[in-house]
Amino acid sequence: MKKTGDGRFIEKRVLVNKILLKELIFTVKNNNNLTWNDFAKKFNVTSMMLQHDWLIKGRTIPLSVFKRIVKLSGKNIDNKSIKVILPFWGQKIIKGKPKLKKVKIPNKNDKPFSEFYGILLGDGCIFSDRKGLSISGDKFLDYPYYVEYIKCLIFDLFGITPSFYFSKKDRSIKCVVYSKLIVDILNKTNFPIGVKYDKKPRIPKFMFNKKDNLAACIRGIMDTDGSLAAHPHSKIMIHLSITISSLRKSVLSGLKRLGIPAGEFNKGIMIYGKEKVKLFEKVIGFSNNKNIYKYSTFLKTGKVPSSIETEMFIREKEGI
Repeated sequence: MKKTGDGRFIEKRVLVNKILLKELIFTVKNNNNLTWNDFAKKFNVTSMMLQHDWLIKGRTIPLSVFKRIVKLSGKNIDNKSIKVILPFWGQKIIKGKPKLKKVKIPNKNDKPFSEFYGILLGDGCIFSDRKGLSISGDKFLDYPYYVEYIKCLIFDLFGITPSFYFSKKDRSIKCVVYSKLIVDILNKTNFPIGVKYDKKPRIPKFMFNKKDNLAACIRGIMDTDGSLAAHPHSKIMIHLSITISSLRKSVLSGLKRLGIPAGEFNKGIMIYGKEKVKLFEKVIGFSNNKNIYKYSTFLKTGKVPSSIETEMFIREKEGI
């Protein structure tokens, strides 16, 4: 089956009733004892496309893929439940000057925007030319967090899909969004342009008005700049690596407002002990798979997996 350069299938597509599609996919998944990653590989798609684009958003599916899913499900499908679409559904050939990329304007008082803002405060930056932004992480440990969670978050907030770049020289992954409008939206909330260190970044004051938004913002910082680790005495600790004083003070104030005890040193914030980490997880939580895996394993075994053990788990699960 042919694909375009960005991975889209060149063939007829079908628009399927979301309830029916969910029933078919879960039937195939459960009957064949497949993980989401196994399912995606079986049909030569990404797990992001499967879970987000098809199940959540109800987007069109290549006709040949849909036929295979129906066949494996063993169900008889009423043709009234599907609609056959021509290739490249929703695309048009535009003559003349290209139009600017459409961007959805998010509500800055919603939790998803707060979490995205925290992600940017942690490992993101706005380009000095104001044309876009990037977020950097570890291409192994942060793989599912970037290509699935952050990708979905950006799409849900702004209606556009980011690009991802995997370094061949080191372990880095970059999530890049090109949009002057998004930069303007962020800059109006005082997110700094260019290098953050000299601009005294901090959690915006308006996010302190709602505890849920404040927690979401700190969750974004935790999932990018933070880590869970073993400790010889307290067994488990959270380390937020924040070297910028203004941001560190801001996060400390946020933790205090949320009732979470924490200690500060010149390179970050530490939260020691099972009870304090339990409180952090309850109030703020984790979205990054590596943190979820480490904490869930600690609850089961009493030990925090090392980064090497966590990487092995993620690479095996994601097939990377």
